Amino acid sequence: MMACTGEEPDNRLTTEFAIRPFNGRWARQYLYDRSMTIAGGTSEVQGNIVAQRILGPAAAITRASVIATALRRQSRRAGGAAAGRRLGATSCTRLPAARRSGLRNAARLASTWEAMGWFGPYETSTLRLEASTICQLACPSCATTHGTIKRQIGAGFLKFDDFRRIVDENPWVWEIELSNWGEIFLNPDIERIIAYAYRRSVALTAHNGANLNHVKESVLEVMVRYKFRAITCSIDGVSQGTYEAYRRRGQLDRVLANIRRLNDYKRRWKSEYPMLCWQMIAFGHNEHEIAAAQALARELGMAFCLKLNYDDNFSPVKKEDAIRKTVARTRLGEEELAGERDEYLTDDICSQLWRQPQINFDGALLGCCVNMWASFGENAFAVGVKKALEAEKLRYAKEMVQGRVPPRDDVPCTTCAIYLNRASARRWLGPPPAEPGLRGFLRRRGMGRLMVWVVNRRGRWLQPVPPPPPPHSGSIAS
Repeated sequence: MMACTGEEPDNRLTTEFAIRPFNGRWARQYLYDRSMTIAGGTSEVQGNIVAQRILGPAAAITRASVIATALRRQSRRAGGAAAGRRLGATSCTRLPAARRSGLRNAARLASTWEAMGWFGPYETSTLRLEASTICQLACPSCATTHGTIKRQIGAGFLKFDDFRRIVDENPWVWEIELSNWGEIFLNPDIERIIAYAYRRSVALTAHNGANLNHVKESVLEVMVRYKFRAITCSIDGVSQGTYEAYRRRGQLDRVLANIRRLNDYKRRWKSEYPMLCWQMIAFGHNEHEIAAAQALARELGMAFCLKLNYDDNFSPVKKEDAIRKTVARTRLGEEELAGERDEYLTDDICSQLWRQPQINFDGALLGCCVNMWASFGENAFAVGVKKALEAEKLRYAKEMVQGRVPPRDDVPCTTCAIYLNRASARRWLGPPPAEPGLRGFLRRRGMGRLMVWVVNRRGRWLQPVPPPPPPHSGSIAS
């Protein structure tokens, strides 16, 4: 056990601490990083609040000298050694060098933690945040191609400043899904977004899908260096003619070259991230290439999952029974696909209202990845994520999909085909069960970023994001 004592004349900030089960160099580094992010530059009272609320009761830590160390070093930079000595003894334990880039938003973070109360519990600890509703391809069945997305929820990119504010003001958010209606790599701020998420210990994913036709070399390297967790690559064939029959304007050779460059960077940086999944939508024009696609995916070190085409009017498959079995095996790990058509996706989509609510690039609260009709309430960028998620319409929608209340005209779910089919079959959905184990407990208590930090800096310990393919993730049209 290590100990250090110090005394502050005004508010008697005691820095005596003991680290018992939560031991080891990586733990001290994490605490120091967090103290520099949260406590650096704040007042002594705010530092005491952080010490008590964030580092005190958690993981058997009674008081943390890392807070006093951060405050002391910050005050020395601001007011000299005398000011630093007033914040504690000069013989405090030496800790590894801190990352000082988190000082700019420290005061706001400390007040946010105080306002949010003591460690949850939180109904959700992950978000879907649309990075782009613009796509360079012209897939025939896609709402983005037909202009529906632009007319109804707008065409644009997530701005870095908005992303940074979401991350800084919501420390309980540990994972953000960036992809949905557009191509995330067209966003001019994507490189800064990835780097900032890494610095703040937030895991990023693109499970819904990316076409990877246009990705800058620097972005490919940044994804590996900063451990972008997973990308679902939408590739519907192994020949250019088959691929562009649906991914119109796309170039298969360019996509495969980008994947190989990613793999080169993964070898160079000795990283398993981003994990890659080859997602193929089964059509009549490409079903003869499914086996070849699976083989090429293995060669490229990618998982493979097949997806049913939801559009009856575009290239229906000929061997539907065989296709459904392949979908069940590659996507769900089962022998048979229960239900009809895209029913295997719909429960996951509706459960996003609880576990991963969708926010548009401009802050509109959309609730799930399918909603393109209306917002559920106030703008998340304007009022904050926590308040936006308390919207009355969103609470009512959750009751609707559980079959507890009738549909209401002002709730977007009322016009959704998924809800209408659910109501017709009376196949109601309950809230997702709480994730069991230590990981689930930490996430519910707002400490998911601790696990992300461990993975980012110490390999695979407490790995917070399972490898792709996600069991049911993504919107139907991707």
